[in-house]
Amino acid sequence: PLGSRAWVVQERLLATRTIHFGKNQLFWVCRDKIACEAYPKGLPKALIRHIDHPNLATEAAWRNVVTQYSGCKLTKTSDKLVAISGLAKRVAAHKQPHDRYVAGLWSKSIHIDLCWKAIDG
Repeated sequence: PLGSRAWVVQERLLATRTIHFGKNQLFWVCRDKIACEAYPKGLPKALIRHIDHPNLATEAAWRNVVTQYSGCKLTKTSDKLVAISGLAKRVAAHKQPHDRYVAGLWSKSIHIDLCWKAIDG
């Protein structure tokens, strides 16, 4: 249930470090490494399924974040664009200088980003 909240998605993407409390041990994630008590210097690559901190500078990563975030619950649905703007500020640091953020979209890829459809479910 916690993972379905929009603020949790935002915190996982914006936090520079995260601690996960597993059944038998602690895991910690930062931009460079995923480690745990059994592997304090870092998990072997074969054990890592995904990295919590995608490179938000890519258009595909931004679209994935928007898709995930859009499916989350907000206390006030009118806060959706305001809330996602925190993620956009992080992305803007990696964008080209003339690529502007406009209500959930980026000016350089707006022609692609406007091509979406709602999925029931």
